[in-house]
Amino acid sequence: MNRVLHLFFLLFLFAETTAFCEKKVVIVPDEETFLYYLGEWSPEKKFPVFIGESRYSQKFISAYKPDVVEKAGKRNVGGVTADNIFRALAASLTGKNIRDISPGEGFKMYYKLLGRGKPVDGIVVTGRSSKELMAGVALAAFYKQDIFMFDYGRTMNDKLTFDEVDSLRNSILQFIRDRGYNYSGRGGIEYITVAGDLPYIYERSMSVDDAIGREKMTDSDVYAFVGRLVEVEEGASLYQAMCSLFLEAEKSLFFDLWSPDWKLQTGYGAWMLFDKMVTLNISAPQADVGYWRSIVRDGLAADFVWVNTGGGPRDWGGSGSPDDIPSCDPCCVYFAHSNSARDPRDKDTICGRWLSQGAYFYVGSIFEPYAQSFQFSYYAVKDLAEGKSFGQAFQTKRGLFRGRFDIPWKHIYIGNPRARLVIKDNTGEQYLRFKEIFLEVKRGNFYSAKNMLENSIPGFSDPYIVSQSENFLKEVYFFDFCRGVDSSITLAGESEIKQWMLNLSPDVIRKKNRLLSEEGDLFIFYLKNRYYSVGNAVLRKMISSQIYETENYLRYIKDIYVFGPFKDLSGAEANISRVDNLMRMAAGYDIWGRKLILPAENRIYLLKTDIYSDKACAVKIKIDGNAVLKALYVNNDKVLDVSAFYIKKGKNRICFLVGTPENKEKAGFGCIVSDVEGGYLPGLKYSN
Repeated sequence: MNRVLHLFFLLFLFAETTAFCEKKVVIVPDEETFLYYLGEWSPEKKFPVFIGESRYSQKFISAYKPDVVEKAGKRNVGGVTADNIFRALAASLTGKNIRDISPGEGFKMYYKLLGRGKPVDGIVVTGRSSKELMAGVALAAFYKQDIFMFDYGRTMNDKLTFDEVDSLRNSILQFIRDRGYNYSGRGGIEYITVAGDLPYIYERSMSVDDAIGREKMTDSDVYAFVGRLVEVEEGASLYQAMCSLFLEAEKSLFFDLWSPDWKLQTGYGAWMLFDKMVTLNISAPQADVGYWRSIVRDGLAADFVWVNTGGGPRDWGGSGSPDDIPSCDPCCVYFAHSNSARDPRDKDTICGRWLSQGAYFYVGSIFEPYAQSFQFSYYAVKDLAEGKSFGQAFQTKRGLFRGRFDIPWKHIYIGNPRARLVIKDNTGEQYLRFKEIFLEVKRGNFYSAKNMLENSIPGFSDPYIVSQSENFLKEVYFFDFCRGVDSSITLAGESEIKQWMLNLSPDVIRKKNRLLSEEGDLFIFYLKNRYYSVGNAVLRKMISSQIYETENYLRYIKDIYVFGPFKDLSGAEANISRVDNLMRMAAGYDIWGRKLILPAENRIYLLKTDIYSDKACAVKIKIDGNAVLKALYVNNDKVLDVSAFYIKKGKNRICFLVGTPENKEKAGFGCIVSDVEGGYLPGLKYSN
C-alpha cells in the first residue's frame, strides 16, 4: 500500500513539475474566460493568454515557439465586472484561483496585496468599454500595477484643446494622489499605460501622451513614462502586451537615410549591440529605399528596428511607401520621421502599417517634430542594452535642445512603456565568430580583424552577419590602405589625449575646416563613435594623429563625375568651361585607384572632380588601366605634364580627358592621387 501511495505521489509530482515547466500559450473564447486564466497566473508562473485566434496570435506563437497551445473552453466567473477584474488581479498575485476569492472582495484584496512589498511603479488608465481593457489588465497583473478605470467619453478621433489635455492630466494626477502613491522625483509612479480609446492629439498637433506624464504642462522633465496600447484591429492590443512580456530579441536592424554629418546617426546605437546580438547597420549613401527593399524582400528578420528617414504619413525616404513595410515577426520599431504616426489605426500610413504587419512597440511623431527632437540612438540603445525600459530609453530627453523638445511635444509611444529589450543568448557559431571579430575592431586591432573577416565571410550564411561583416571589411580596408597605423603603437600623453577625446566632436572638425570628410573615411567614422574609445589607448593614439593631420593638412577628393562619350577630342576641349552643363553618364564606380569601366570604341570621356586642400601642394597622378589620359585641366587651365599638377589652397576643379581604345568593348581607367612626397591624399572616394 505504501508503495502504491509512493508511486502515486511521484506521478503527481511529475505531473505538477511538467505543468510548471511547460511553455504554453492559452487561447480563450472570451474576456470572461481571459480573466479566469489571468487568475491562474502566480508570482512564479505566468503564461501568454489570447482571446480568440487571429493572425496576431499566430505571429506570437510562431515567434514564441511554445511546447503546447491550449484552446480553452468557456469559464464562468460572473461576468466582466470591475470586481471580477480585481478578483483576477488578486488571484494572480497569490497563486489562488479567481473562484477562491469571494465576490465583492476583489478590490479590497488586491489593494491589500499592493500595499505589501515594493511600491507600485505604474498605473494603467483604461475604461470598462475599452477594447484594450484586457491587455491593460494583463500588464497590471504582470507588473503589480494599479488600474484607473476612467471612461473619458472622448475617442482617438477627437482633438483636445490645451485646457482639456491639462484637465485630463490633472485627473490622472489626482487619482495617483488619492491612492497615496509617490510620483515626483522617481521612486513611485514611473509608468502610465493608456489602454483605451483616449485622444492622442491636442491643439497645434501636440502629443497628449507626452503631456500627461508631467506634473505641470511646462515641466521639462516627466514623472512618468507614457505608452499606449492601440487596438488597430481585433487582437492587436493583447498582442502588443503579450509580446512585450514574453518575447526575446535576437536581431536588430539600423537603417539610416540621414546625412552622415548629423549627430543622430544610427551607428551610435548599433555599436552598443554588435557584441550582444546579430546587428546590421546600413547608413547613407548605401541606405536608400532600393536597398531597403532588397533586404526585406523575403520579410523582415529583425526584432528591433531603428530607421532614420523623412517624409509624411504615407511616404518615406523619397520613394518609399507603406507598401514597403514588410510582413514581419514581432518587433519594436523606432521610426525617426515626420508625421509617421499621424493616424496609428490607419493601415495606409507608416505607423498603421507597421502595427498591422507585426510591430508591438512603435515610436513615431504625430506631426512635424523636427529631426533634432528624436532621441540620440547612443543614449537610447545604451539604456536598452543595460536592461532599462523602453519608456526610459526613448522618453528621457538627453542631448536635445533644452526648453523646446523636452516640454510636451509631438511623439507617441505605442506599446508597453514598462517593457524591456530582452536579448536572447545567442550561442550560434556564426554569431560568436562575428562577435569575436567585432571585439577586434573595437580594440583597434584592424590587421587581425581584416584577416579574420577575409577568412570568415565566405563561411557566413546569415545575411545580416554577411552584410555587416562586409561593411566592417570595407572600413578596415580603407583604414589599412590610407593609414597603415600599427596597432601596437604605444600611448603618449594619456591625460591630454583623453581630454580632447571627451570634448572633440565631428561638428567641431567641420566648423574648424568648413567641410566634413565623406562617409567612408574611417577616422571620422570612429570619431562619431568615440564614446567607447575613451578607454582604448591604441585607438586614441590612432585618432589623435588623424585629427592632427585633419586640422593641419586636410586634402581630399570628392564627387567623381563622368561625361561623354565625345567623338571629337578638340570639341570636348573647347567645351571644357561648360562642364557643369553636361549630362552625367551612368557608370559604375569603385574606390582608390581601382578601374572605372568605360565603353571603348575609340571615344573620349570627361571626368570631373573637386580636390579640397587647406594648403597649396604639388600632386602626382598615377594611371591604372588600358584607357589613356589625353589631357588634364586644373581650374580650366590645361596642364602640360599630365603626371603631375599643382593645386591651390581651397577648392580646385580637376578635369581629365580620357581616351579609350578602339579594339575593346570596355576599357578601364583609374588613378591614384598623392602629394609630392608620395602620401595618399586622405578622403579620396569614388561614391556609389
